[in-house]
Amino acid sequence: MAKGKYKQRKQNRDATQLAADLAQVRAQLAEAQAKLARVQQRAEVDAQLRADLRVAIAARDAVCAPQLQRIAADRDVIRAGARQLEEATRGIARHWSKVADWGWEEFGPESFYALLSGNRAYLTSGVVSTRLSHDQTEAIQRARGIRKDTALDFTPEQKMALAQSSAYATGTVLPGDVTDVDGPAWDAYVAEVEKDSAAVIAFKSPPPWLDIAGQDEHPVSRMLGASPAVDAVTVEAPQAVASVVELSTGSAALRDATVAAGAAAVADAFIGGLQHNVTMATRSQIRSMVAGGSAYPAPADAAALQAWYAVSAMGAWGRIRDVTHGRIAVASAAAVPFWLPPGHTIAYLDSEPLSGEDIEDMRMPFAQVLVTFAEPARLPAIDTGVLRDDPRMRWIDHLVGAGAGLPDPREMMIAGTNNFQSPPPALWDAIAARGAHVEAVLLLADAHGRLDDLFGWCVAIPSATAGSALGRWVIPASRSATSYASLVANAAAVAAWADWHRPGHARGEDEQEPAATAGGGKTTAQRAEDTVHVLNVTATTPADDPQLTAKGEPTGRTTAPHRRRGHWRRQHFGPGRSQTRRVRIAPVMVNAGRLGADRPQIYRLPTPTLSETSSS
Repeated sequence: MAKGKYKQRKQNRDATQLAADLAQVRAQLAEAQAKLARVQQRAEVDAQLRADLRVAIAARDAVCAPQLQRIAADRDVIRAGARQLEEATRGIARHWSKVADWGWEEFGPESFYALLSGNRAYLTSGVVSTRLSHDQTEAIQRARGIRKDTALDFTPEQKMALAQSSAYATGTVLPGDVTDVDGPAWDAYVAEVEKDSAAVIAFKSPPPWLDIAGQDEHPVSRMLGASPAVDAVTVEAPQAVASVVELSTGSAALRDATVAAGAAAVADAFIGGLQHNVTMATRSQIRSMVAGGSAYPAPADAAALQAWYAVSAMGAWGRIRDVTHGRIAVASAAAVPFWLPPGHTIAYLDSEPLSGEDIEDMRMPFAQVLVTFAEPARLPAIDTGVLRDDPRMRWIDHLVGAGAGLPDPREMMIAGTNNFQSPPPALWDAIAARGAHVEAVLLLADAHGRLDDLFGWCVAIPSATAGSALGRWVIPASRSATSYASLVANAAAVAAWADWHRPGHARGEDEQEPAATAGGGKTTAQRAEDTVHVLNVTATTPADDPQLTAKGEPTGRTTAPHRRRGHWRRQHFGPGRSQTRRVRIAPVMVNAGRLGADRPQIYRLPTPTLSETSSS
């Protein structure tokens, strides 16, 4: 036990230790109180957010309740209709099985197939070798007792009609010494055609069941501004055709130089890339040239459309070898795809018309741009009676709905000519009778980046079979001659002035680089959507600020819900406000709270009057 001065020292040490411990405890208490305050504040914020979320959910449910009721009613109707369709389909299948068995026994397989499709099939049953001619195969089958009836074949007249249709489809001239399709002259002609890659592409794309020859006086042609007059190519052809990548970032002069090389040389250089893109497109939601639009639009659809329209344009150039189709074909193959998400086609294409000064100031981001739409604009039918009850159109619709892809070229030629009884229907008559879906617009820029007068309509003609199309065509047109010049200018304004997500990057606010591999390098596999510019919707949508919402007493007026069109506003910025830029003012739904404002909208192009088509 300490005494004296030692006791005093010990007490001093204990007091100092207690003071230090007390200070530490007070610091810990203050820290705990601060954490408690933060937690309480966060709890208050969380409670407020939960309350706001409940209010938002209630508002959403209130808005969606009519739609949910409508969807539930539609679902019940669809279920009942599906059951009835299934029962009817089973009955038709049973009856068809009986008819097929009877036809097979009564007419034989070859004749029965010819009666159903108009085509001619030649069965090689019982003969192993596939290199024998029809006569040799028939002789073996008769010797073995397999064939008892005469083999069904095309007549000489039908064979020559098929040969002439093939020559038209490939853009070549049938030699005068070709009198049948079985002799050496025909074999020599086929060998020459196979050397021309442009003719090979044109043989099947675009579908040869419609005649794409220009008709300047047709109302549809005048309405679209087709058959434009373009200047001749003044540059020399390069020694080696530029690649698609070089053309996509190149100039208009490089595009013209490629056109000068000719359809055959360009097709030889592009055919590998075109085939690769088509192969990728067959794995998308738009699986073939005659497939309908995508049920669930996505950026990959733009890449698929670019592949199909590039092949169609290249085939059209192989069929009609002029400068106009050449420029459109090269531009289609090298075009950079831009994609407008659902709900934005009508918002941009139906904007206020641009002035001439605005169009002159516009600069395209690339020498050729393909602006695609998730919701295609509808070109109206102007004469539904022109091809009404036409057997060729019924045959084409049957082929489109019977298979999963583009039919065989011979079947397409037979269908388009009604078994060689009449010429194929014109593309313009088909559009006049069925209308068309404008799935994209191909825009070209001149040497200075300004919008060129030449552009291309990328249209799909709907089929009478649901979910199918008669094909896809790129129609060269003149912006100064079309009745829809404002639409073309508005599509160009989107590509030139709107804000876009860069291809291959995330679609969120923080754009991330492509994912890295385990070794530290970037992935090399490229998806279809990685080549597509997607509209940045958040940059063109006005903020929903409740403080800016007008709150007043109802006026009693009953204005019907309608859209107020968007427009591009010229805004000054920079030092001394000396520079200008275009700012997008989004469209507004007036009186959106009334019933009917939430209905889906389809953008149908206005039908031009007779005076408008005559003046154009």
